[in-house]
Amino acid sequence: MKANWQSARHSITPGSGAVPDDSRKTYLQRLSHKYNRIRIFSLIFMILGPMILYNEGVTSVWLLASYAILLGVGSIVDHYLSLSIRAIDPSLMSVTEVMRRILNCRKIHLRWVVIVLPIVIFWCAALAYVMQANIYFVYGICAGGIVGLVIGVHVLLRFLHDYRAALRE
Repeated sequence: MKANWQSARHSITPGSGAVPDDSRKTYLQRLSHKYNRIRIFSLIFMILGPMILYNEGVTSVWLLASYAILLGVGSIVDHYLSLSIRAIDPSLMSVTEVMRRILNCRKIHLRWVVIVLPIVIFWCAALAYVMQANIYFVYGICAGGIVGLVIGVHVLLRFLHDYRAALRE
């Protein structure tokens, strides 16, 4: 009988996957992982973007530097939001504290979008002005802007859905 108890104890260990749905993530974990992925993507393109633009003929140091700075600041904001969301512990905090922190992160995210969207539109217009001799590059900026806006709205709606779901959890 002792051997049966010991085998049962060894078969139910935290790392053995004995807990059903162990791979599922909470909405707070999803949000934190999304911010981390976007932060890594921003850091990669903060380095690669200016090099690609320079190879395409953009020689304006202002445009190349502002592109890198914009992605760098965005990466910092995403890192801050990821850490802030990861710091939320519903098991130790009161419901009002959890909701206040989630709403604060959501507010920071939306403020960042409101601040960065006009800057990006201005940057794209300045890039189109600098590259006006290459009409196909300007068409690419317009097409990329439209596609980027559609994808950006979709991603924003997914973030807002995850924030709503996290508030319901």
